[in-house]
Amino acid sequence: MNNRNAILLLFLANTISGISQGICMIAIPWYFTATLGWQSSFGVFYGILTVLSTIWSIYAGTLIDKYNRKHIQISYSIIGFVLMSLAALAGLNADIPLWVVSGVAFGFTILLYNIHYMNIYSIAQEITPTQYHNKVISYLEVQGQATTIIGGAAAALLMEGIQNGQLHVFGFSLASPWIFEAWTLYEIYALDAVTYLLSIFILLAIQFTPIKIREAESESAWVRLRVGWAFLKDKPALMIVGWLSPAVFVCVLLISFFLMPSYVSYVLMAPSHVFASSELYFALGALMAGFLARYFLASRHEVTRILVLFSIALVVFGIFIFNRQLSIFYIANILFGFSNASIRYNRVSYFWKLVPNHLMGRVSSVLNISSYLMRAIWGFIFSLPFFTGYFGMVWIMWILFFFVLICGIIIYHYSSAIKALEN
Repeated sequence: MNNRNAILLLFLANTISGISQGICMIAIPWYFTATLGWQSSFGVFYGILTVLSTIWSIYAGTLIDKYNRKHIQISYSIIGFVLMSLAALAGLNADIPLWVVSGVAFGFTILLYNIHYMNIYSIAQEITPTQYHNKVISYLEVQGQATTIIGGAAAALLMEGIQNGQLHVFGFSLASPWIFEAWTLYEIYALDAVTYLLSIFILLAIQFTPIKIREAESESAWVRLRVGWAFLKDKPALMIVGWLSPAVFVCVLLISFFLMPSYVSYVLMAPSHVFASSELYFALGALMAGFLARYFLASRHEVTRILVLFSIALVVFGIFIFNRQLSIFYIANILFGFSNASIRYNRVSYFWKLVPNHLMGRVSSVLNISSYLMRAIWGFIFSLPFFTGYFGMVWIMWILFFFVLICGIIIYHYSSAIKALEN
């Protein structure tokens, strides 16, 4: 396959920077919600970040379609390197509170994350022949989730260290002859900066030939965004699946970045390594999806598969509501990771068939608006004092259960029209 080396280097760069990003995305929410006990304040902060992400992602999609996507990848990796280096150096200044540094680091990581995956998938589509699309989408899932597993294991190690000869990984206590002191957040930020730097050097080495040359665009961002909207407005069924199919992904981001530390602390009454282990099991399920999603109900349409996967996510929320056993909790996270990654695989596969590559960034921007708005709304709602503590977390899981259920019912209602788009 042409561009094979370019795809491998792209995956390598994404893996290296993704590992330490994953560590930060576990360590910082735990610090705010479990260590400081600022669940409500962090919820407001997360909601504000999501509103900003909504605005930013709309513009980011137009950038992805206008400029060289490799250069975009390098540019935001440079920004990540500078920001995380500054965050690490802030540890030398005792006048800057750690929560301020961590809030800024988390905020900018979220904003970079919002353009990162749109750009990665757009590059992959741009350089991959049509007959290899499903295979490359699967490899992206495998690479991304393997990265998350490594990042989660590293987070468990760095956040707690190895004390009294015990290492906690995947929920198990393993005997260790070594003593390893827990890292400070400043040291974790320094690691993140180094991995951004390494990924920059790898990205600079990437050379590829696009499958189809994109024409240079001189229109304003607003005009370019309207092109994406014009493509979608005559396909209401496509917008329905685009706007509602990320419902499980919305819940995943809310839970991983905001809610799970409090759930582990208040409902399961467990330490931080259980939170890190839950991320590992989630990533394990998603890794399984990377290998199996192509074959899961392969004879059925992508939308039918998405609805079945929604049903699996509903089972997971039932477990989160009623179960208090760690072993079953970890199994639920495997199912959660499998359903979320498989939904993303089917969603991307469906849109790659229907959306031309030169429009992918703008169409993604329009469709992603719903995801950001839903996360912002839920983030603000769940930051209310009512949703703190044991009963607050249980209520949240009930609400997310019905949220996914309603989105699934609406998609089912439009499923015939969605399938007819390919005819």
